[in-house]
Amino acid sequence: MATKLRELRKKKRLSQGCVARELGVSQQLISQYEEFGIARIRNLGHIDKMVRLYNVSREEFLKAAKDARTELDPEVIGRYQELMHSRITDEEMMFVSALRQLDNDKKKRLMKDLLSGIYG
Repeated sequence: MATKLRELRKKKRLSQGCVARELGVSQQLISQYEEFGIARIRNLGHIDKMVRLYNVSREEFLKAAKDARTELDPEVIGRYQELMHSRITDEEMMFVSALRQLDNDKKKRLMKDLLSGIYG
């Protein structure tokens, strides 16, 4: 039983290869995401990118990423609930994802600039 992620991708007329290129992963990984859903998605940045590609909310994406098998796995249930009830907004999630891609020096400069802007 596959998840509904495949349907989200097909609604946007995207191939697995196209999604894989956008995420910088293999097509096989996208196939696993679609087959096993949230149980296979370990990188939150991938969730952010697929949410944007599929033009859906994080909540809609996570609901589509569930299937009958994952509902039985306590680890997956906990991960799903954590993501669903996260107080972080989609915009904040995208910021964190972008921040993770910076090298340490750029992160330090950005944090310094942000904190000086807040605490002036």
